[in-house]
Amino acid sequence: MAVHRGSVLTDTKTVIEAHRVGAWRALASRYRLVTVAKCLEETQTGFQRRRPEENIDPTILRASFHSVEPDDALAIMRLQLDGPDAHLDAGELSLWTHALTRATTG
Repeated sequence: MAVHRGSVLTDTKTVIEAHRVGAWRALASRYRLVTVAKCLEETQTGFQRRRPEENIDPTILRASFHSVEPDDALAIMRLQLDGPDAHLDAGELSLWTHALTRATTG
């Protein structure tokens, strides 16, 4: 079966659910996973309401990504002012901004 060789942009919900069902290691070993710093930060919020086995070690998680891109505050603000009226949380907005930046820079 053909495997996608490009980057796979990954948001917070994907990370949490893949860990919850035990699929994260398979995803991370097969694909070039990319996220943004805000999504990585969001994986650690709410940990106090999770069972211990649902906690995600941030050091191991960061190492499992091909890259964790910085949040681009200026580009995020531009998107909020000029972009579509979408209701995204902070991580989704940062990831969407990163995706648009990737699309325009190659």
